[in-house]
Amino acid sequence: MYKANDADGLAALLTADFLYTSPLGEVVNREIYLDNLRGRTVLMRAVEPSGELVRFHGDTAVLTALWTLDESSRGTRFKGPVRIIRVWVWKDDRWLAAAFQVTNVKAKA
Repeated sequence: MYKANDADGLAALLTADFLYTSPLGEVVNREIYLDNLRGRTVLMRAVEPSGELVRFHGDTAVLTALWTLDESSRGTRFKGPVRIIRVWVWKDDRWLAAAFQVTNVKAKA
């Protein structure tokens, strides 16, 4: 859904109080997050996940992974690795994302 910038499809997978934390430390709510996708403020060209690990704690699941991205945000292109963490909750007989954080990975010196 990210690569297709399918905000409406993604909306069905987010809690009402969903929060996104960007690599710059900006925190946005569900509405702004989806508006950024709809308005193509964020444009995904490619997402290559690896090293995915899911841990379950009752009705909560925590996903961590390494993603290699090719995206643009507000007209600035980014290509490279990021670490992601996504928190999912079991609600109304389905998994919904409650939080999503992306952190840039520094190149090794």
